[in-house]
Amino acid sequence: MRPCGAWLLLATLCMPVQAATDIAWVWPSSDAPAVADYQTIAVLTDTLLLKGEDITRQPRRRALALWDARVQVIPVVHVQSMPNSPDVFTEVQRKAMLAALDRAVAGATAGWVQLDFEAPSRQREAYLALVKMARQRLPASVRLSVTALASWCLQGAWLDRLAADEVVPMWYRMGEPVAQDYPALHARCRGPAAGFSVQTPPKQAVANRFTRRFWFNERNWVADPVQRFP
Repeated sequence: MRPCGAWLLLATLCMPVQAATDIAWVWPSSDAPAVADYQTIAVLTDTLLLKGEDITRQPRRRALALWDARVQVIPVVHVQSMPNSPDVFTEVQRKAMLAALDRAVAGATAGWVQLDFEAPSRQREAYLALVKMARQRLPASVRLSVTALASWCLQGAWLDRLAADEVVPMWYRMGEPVAQDYPALHARCRGPAAGFSVQTPPKQAVANRFTRRFWFNERNWVADPVQRFP
């Protein structure tokens, strides 16, 4: 193997550095960000509410205005589980969640769909089964991303059984202290992806650990724009 430079001890400097991709989370109440450096946006397209044995769907009704037609889109399906929802999803609930992810494929111009589901611990096995089933149903050309609570990253090895292609731990609000203890995190939470808030950006060293950075804005991106973390 030929060295990439004359200084063998500094050969690692010749290795290419992967640039970070910054992705804006766009919730139903917000338009897409106007800042030109968000080449990819993750748009919440479906909200599903698990209540008792029923499930209610709230599709996105606000038309999405893009600042540039070249922007790539990751459709996001958000699921919220109420306290009275069953530990094991009913067949109706499971089919509805899978159908929402199936619908998302049509708009997945970035080659990803995302499941945003903070499943409580009592539904963990049902959640793992849902993710596995979703991954099996999705086309091979579309990858499955899932968000994760920061606390999940410190809860043992159950994430090893998560069949998603990507885990996005959310390092804002209560998750910020957890992110500081990087070596203690589960391996799935030390991958390329992470979620941050533009209102409380992380330290540079923390942000630099991740090459797919999702940014949450607590306000409307266009009405109250906030510059992303550099």
